[in-house]
Amino acid sequence: MANPDTGSLIYNDSFTQKEKVYEDILRTSRVYAPFTMNHMKQVSEMHSKIQWFHQAISQGTVTLSSAYTAGAGSFTVTAPSNYNPFDNELKASVSYLRTEDGSATYEVTAVNAAYTSITVTLSTGSDANLASGAKLYIIRKEDIGGDFGAQNDTATATTDINYITNFTHTISIANPVADGSFQHFGQNELSYEQQLANKMPEIIRMIERGGLKGERTQGSNPATSGGFTRTAGTGSEAGGVTSFISSGGGYSTTGSAISEDILETDLIQLRDRGAFSAMSSYDRDLGVPTCDVYLSETMLGDLNKLVRLERPAEKTLSSQSGGTFGTWCYEYLINGIKCKFYVSDAASDTELIYVPNKENIELRIMRLAEQQPERNDGDNTKRLYATTFSLCAKAPWTLGTRTGMSRL
Repeated sequence: MANPDTGSLIYNDSFTQKEKVYEDILRTSRVYAPFTMNHMKQVSEMHSKIQWFHQAISQGTVTLSSAYTAGAGSFTVTAPSNYNPFDNELKASVSYLRTEDGSATYEVTAVNAAYTSITVTLSTGSDANLASGAKLYIIRKEDIGGDFGAQNDTATATTDINYITNFTHTISIANPVADGSFQHFGQNELSYEQQLANKMPEIIRMIERGGLKGERTQGSNPATSGGFTRTAGTGSEAGGVTSFISSGGGYSTTGSAISEDILETDLIQLRDRGAFSAMSSYDRDLGVPTCDVYLSETMLGDLNKLVRLERPAEKTLSSQSGGTFGTWCYEYLINGIKCKFYVSDAASDTELIYVPNKENIELRIMRLAEQQPERNDGDNTKRLYATTFSLCAKAPWTLGTRTGMSRL
């Protein structure tokens, strides 16, 4: 706009024009932290280590780890696992093993300490070769009126632990700014309130990545008593979901592009581990339980490519939907399970993280940007904001990951 007196674009002291100042500050942020939102629980107490109990009941089967030759007199089987602790059920001189087709039953006469080598004699049926990977049912049979058994059939729960993750943010502001002496337009950008608001997306993202991908670390110099470590040491870190999948016998596989068949394969494996059954359930749930699946924006895009491939030609006219054309999917019904897909900042472009039972996981937030005592340091004032959290992941053998996936 030209000066109305001279037509010049240059202003001098004899004629001034006030600037237009927008007082609002536009701030943008992009944080995807659905795991934190789904599992966060703020707690008032502090602790350096948490402990919990969980138990898997035997599935009543053993799996041959190598082929069996008729007449060999022993089976070599896969060792008991977190999700199939058959060592509580398999007893020498008590248990029998029966083939899936019921053609042969073998009496168990001895079991090695690792429960991987089982000595047997044929009880009924026809002895025959069995391939590696074949399953055998664990059964019992005994005459009526028998005495107490010599074995102990009790089955006890196991325990697990996790440590804590702690991190801080320090904000330092000059005293004249902190006490509002400087004039400003609309708001003081360097106020503690606004600066803390600026840090919250970063804090939530760190919790998200710690809750899913944290590495369980005891830290250094932990307090011990009688050889038992009672607290987390310096530099401890809470293990995330993938850490417990690795250490707790969770389902873990690699490779393949996302597809309905791949998702079904993974869900069947999780179902076999008891992910979608309650202990009181004696039938397969034919309802529609839910499984949360955490993935990246890119992987969600690949999932929607599957939906577009399945779109029928008659639905391609824009007039079908009032001028809006396209498809969008964030839930997928597969094998009787409704997968709910969540885009998370903790997921890479080549993985899926399965969390079937929401109630089994608790993200314990002990401090969330908790303000510590303010400190004056020369002509400035400082505040430190502390965040502390841990994770309880019960029955980690029901969780799963698929990594190293190829792109569609």
